[in-house]
Amino acid sequence: MSVAKKMASGMLWGLLEKVGQQILSFAAFLIVVRMIGPEEYGLVGLCVVFTGFATMIFAGIADAIISQQITEGSRLSTLFWAVILVGLILSLITFLSAEFFAGLFKDDRLVPLVRLISVLPFLFALSTVPTVLVNARLDFKLIAVRSIIGTLAGGICGVILALNGFGAYALVWQQIAIWVCINLIIWPAAGWVPRMTFNRLELFGVLAPGGKMTVSMIITFVENQVPRLIIGFSLGAVSVGLFSFAWRIFWSMKEGLFLPVISVMFPAFAKIKNDPDESIRLINRIVSITGFIALPAFAGGAMTSPQFVPLFFGIKWIAAVGVLQFFIFAMIPGTFLLIIREVLRAHGKIGVFVRFQAIIVALSIATMLLLVNRGLQSMVFGVLVIAFITFPFAVWVSARASGFSFGRSFGRLWVPVTATAAMVLSIYAIQVTVLPFFPPFVDLALLVLAGASVYLAVYALLDFRQLADFVKAGGRIRTLFKGKSQTFK
Repeated sequence: MSVAKKMASGMLWGLLEKVGQQILSFAAFLIVVRMIGPEEYGLVGLCVVFTGFATMIFAGIADAIISQQITEGSRLSTLFWAVILVGLILSLITFLSAEFFAGLFKDDRLVPLVRLISVLPFLFALSTVPTVLVNARLDFKLIAVRSIIGTLAGGICGVILALNGFGAYALVWQQIAIWVCINLIIWPAAGWVPRMTFNRLELFGVLAPGGKMTVSMIITFVENQVPRLIIGFSLGAVSVGLFSFAWRIFWSMKEGLFLPVISVMFPAFAKIKNDPDESIRLINRIVSITGFIALPAFAGGAMTSPQFVPLFFGIKWIAAVGVLQFFIFAMIPGTFLLIIREVLRAHGKIGVFVRFQAIIVALSIATMLLLVNRGLQSMVFGVLVIAFITFPFAVWVSARASGFSFGRSFGRLWVPVTATAAMVLSIYAIQVTVLPFFPPFVDLALLVLAGASVYLAVYALLDFRQLADFVKAGGRIRTLFKGKSQTFK
């Protein structure tokens, strides 16, 4: 199977994985958060700072294995034992720092939560190498099965505990159950057993290709987790809960709509990195597909949040609506920057992304610190402004440094941007004129139907050929998934 066909198949399996995973995870999330409320959710939101850091550390391992095509031998075993050692150290540090961490926020409830969550870094480490081996051979079907089964098991565990009054602990045990299942599935499927060998001389050479990606992921960790700490110190656990809730809703949308594409980009581009023309064609295609799907989904989610948040999560979460709206809009530029990151990563130029990513994150955190006394919504709105101001600069820097025409690729987004703007205006018009006369569920259904209709109508008016092409591409992917021999171009 060609790389293009594998990528198309991978996108479909990635979509099935994320859709299935998000449906199961979101159902459990909905049940649990309705029961625990913003304050307890905020406590867990502070604890995940530890697991977030561990995730970022291990993410760089993918570059070392995939870019060097390491699938066996002493180098892979050396890498595995190094990862396990780091996982154990991170778990130990997390456990021992529980009382200190709770003292910083003056809340003793954090102590047992942090100690319980300390097992997760080791579970992350244990699954890292076999998962990346499966990804490297583009076996996205197995990855999908692994994620869905793990999410189902974790969701059942979390819901049962929440219904029995475990509160915030239900969320922690849910994550532990997920990663135990993932390890039980991925290890037999990887077809690899580590050797009892460790070569310190080989270690640096193995890890070096993933070093810059690890730095990028650590910067992403700072972007995602430091705001929780700032909010926790300044505004308290309830505000952390509202922020974490908004982040969770956005992440669900991002994973379901966009990460299926991201998950297959790096291994696919790594295989064709010596063919610039094919790389450019794939960049253009991915940008177009992402714009067509992600822009209306994100904007629609932000605009309809006053309806779906109280309807699905309860009135206790109504205070999160404004934060969620600003948050989703602020993350739109960052979503497209991930495309640039994966392309540069596959071509060994991730350092370019790391530099401007660090600048954007520093500006965002500085803005939050300046606005912290004005409240949570003002802080998130400041991040939104920084995200849109810095996006053109990031695209320009990446294009000059890498030689890829990112500007031209993103210039193709004018059609979905225009159609999305029309959709937003139509949703707002309905909200202020029609909705007061209908029940909440009817309100939401009406907004979704009207918004989607306006978006597709305007898109067809501006570029009917592109819209038809997306429909045909979807048909090719479905055909490819059924095993027929058609090419996804």
